[in-house]
Amino acid sequence: NGPHAIEVIATLGPYEDRAPGAFHVSTPAPGTEAWSQAGPAASRTNRVAVTPAGDLIEVGQTVIGGVPRPTIRKRSGITGATMWPEPTITLDTREGAVVDVAVLPDGRMWVAMNVNLPNKAPQPRIALLDSDGQATGIEVQGTPGRVVRAIAADASGGCFAVGVAGVMGDWDIAYWRITAAGVPTLGEVYDYVPPEAPEHSFVDIANDVVIDGDVAWIAGMSNGMHDAKQIAFLRGILVPLSIHTGLPAGPVIVAPPANPWFHSAFYGAALHSEGILVVTGYGCDETCTTYRIETSRYSVDGKRTGFAPGPKNSGLAYGSDVALDSQGRALVAGAVTQNGKLRGYVFGRSGGGDGPIMFDHWYPGVGPSEALGIVRDSFDRIFLAGYITVDGETQARITLIHG
Repeated sequence: NGPHAIEVIATLGPYEDRAPGAFHVSTPAPGTEAWSQAGPAASRTNRVAVTPAGDLIEVGQTVIGGVPRPTIRKRSGITGATMWPEPTITLDTREGAVVDVAVLPDGRMWVAMNVNLPNKAPQPRIALLDSDGQATGIEVQGTPGRVVRAIAADASGGCFAVGVAGVMGDWDIAYWRITAAGVPTLGEVYDYVPPEAPEHSFVDIANDVVIDGDVAWIAGMSNGMHDAKQIAFLRGILVPLSIHTGLPAGPVIVAPPANPWFHSAFYGAALHSEGILVVTGYGCDETCTTYRIETSRYSVDGKRTGFAPGPKNSGLAYGSDVALDSQGRALVAGAVTQNGKLRGYVFGRSGGGDGPIMFDHWYPGVGPSEALGIVRDSFDRIFLAGYITVDGETQARITLIHG
């Protein structure tokens, strides 16, 4: 914002002419809402993605007939208006929710959802939809009892999804690989085993995944006796696996402790063009009564090159998702407990995530709310998605804010 000067120079052979000019830029303050759109009653958006045309794909759940079902919507990136003849498409008649979406360059999209079987056991379902949100016939059903949490598309048009699986009384990271042709090639689990620790002694959960070439970086958390302590701590972890073999592609990165913030978790991850990973989540004290949103930057060799903690908070506070814009800012969506209720919160930090907060935005209303997903388009317009509570019911919310 403010005054700017410009000089136009025209040349032709030996001739040259110059004309000065001036203009003034005035835009809303960063973090100001441009528009917001609500989903159906009793709905919730878990993640949001941008299409090649700059429109938005919302995925989550909507209660239909008293049962939450997996749903998807497409909205205009300009106005937020729904764009499909059926504004909200139900992807499965069973109880469940879509947890994540990855859009391909041609507009098709991989969706990851969990649906409940008749015995109430969850089952992962990963499907490829066309650009209109309709089934293509390509889908994979995961092992019942496992849960998918996130999905990313690879350069060939396939996908890599991650989640959690119960193994021998332990929880380990589950992962799936599906080729562009719809052929499942991986459906395994990964158990983090530090040196001298027995197998299945750490609880490992995946929350997000990004792909860098042939490597899937899994962001999550691991509970166990880290730092050779005789007490279990929860720590954020980054696990690199080959998308072709599922084998480790490097050492696991474990978030370091910081007295008194002994526990941590990673919920969202983004990949910088230079191979830098930016993650968000939370840190909490030994009893996890005091929390703070934490944003960190890691090099692929495991070094933490940036760290920015938020203010401490009595009650849960966490970052759910993170995106990077062209200005190098880390855009974080999350929630902070206020007056005993979660409230959706979004902010942008400079310096790739460890600089000062440049703007923030709070969800409205007095009921519980969460900002669960955040993306930016090619023009650095910032879209956040999640839910608010209206008359005791959740309602999906998607918002464009000025950055």
